[in-house]
Amino acid sequence: MRIVFQFNFKGKLVLPVHYNHILQAFIYRNITDKNIGDFLHDKGFTYQKRNYKLFTFSRLMGRYKLDAQNKIIKYDPPVVLEVSSHYDDFFIDFSTSVIKNDLVLYDQQVFLENIQVKFPNINGESKIRMLSPVVVYSTDQDKKTLYYNPEDNKFGELIKENLKKKYQAFNNVSIEDVNFFIEAVPGTQKEVVTKYKDFIIKGWMGDYIIKGDTDIIALAYDAGLGAKNSQGFGCFDFVESGDD
Repeated sequence: MRIVFQFNFKGKLVLPVHYNHILQAFIYRNITDKNIGDFLHDKGFTYQKRNYKLFTFSRLMGRYKLDAQNKIIKYDPPVVLEVSSHYDDFFIDFSTSVIKNDLVLYDQQVFLENIQVKFPNINGESKIRMLSPVVVYSTDQDKKTLYYNPEDNKFGELIKENLKKKYQAFNNVSIEDVNFFIEAVPGTQKEVVTKYKDFIIKGWMGDYIIKGDTDIIALAYDAGLGAKNSQGFGCFDFVESGDD
């Protein structure tokens, strides 16, 4: 399930260039039910030793100017934020809270101007476009993080394995495999390096072709592709014909 929020504000909305943690905090702060908030923040859905929050969000979309010297970004009103989740209780609570509450983003008041629920037509093969970078990584024996780009064979393999674990965690089942395949559309990829608090995270924007069972693609759409979804990575939208 996906909701598109359009926010207005007076003047400019000024944020640090790396604002993922600010949006994440905004989302957690607007979960009214403490049990839901604590569940997502502290644990989430578990498979083996991994926890999955099963929500993701886009980057802020709108007109902006980048002030590289001061490491800030200034948005003109309005801005759009897409928030997606496979966990309906979270969605009902969060969306209701955003509608009812006074909203503050990085000590700046914002106003909900429009809200739209998206129900995409899920097909077995689709072209998608990342709304926030997809992050794919593994950790070696020395606990060093190894990031993969879309040309690496492990890129698609790890995304598929990640979706399998998310499916098992949410449905509390054990399965052998999932039917899912992803490939990059040549010439559309762009590496994005994001600072999340004190950590550097490498991800990729761009267009991709995905194929597979519709329930797995729906899970990917709701919960995000790849890793670190609840930190604002792996959110995508479907590219309709004529939108290229």
